[in-house]
Amino acid sequence: MELGIVHRYARPYGPLTNGKAERFWKTLDEYLLGDTDFDSQEESKEVLLQ
Repeated sequence: MELGIVHRYARPYGPLTNGKAERFWKTLDEYLLGDTDFDSQEESKEVLLQ
């Protein structure tokens, strides 16, 4: 709340919205996180922001 971030909920039984979010996480896992071990949180941030 201090940063002005608002939590939004997807509509129930709305597979379009939920599907996009789930696909994002699957893609992130497949291409970045799957076989990667980060030594620090800073290292993971650097990789994500490239």
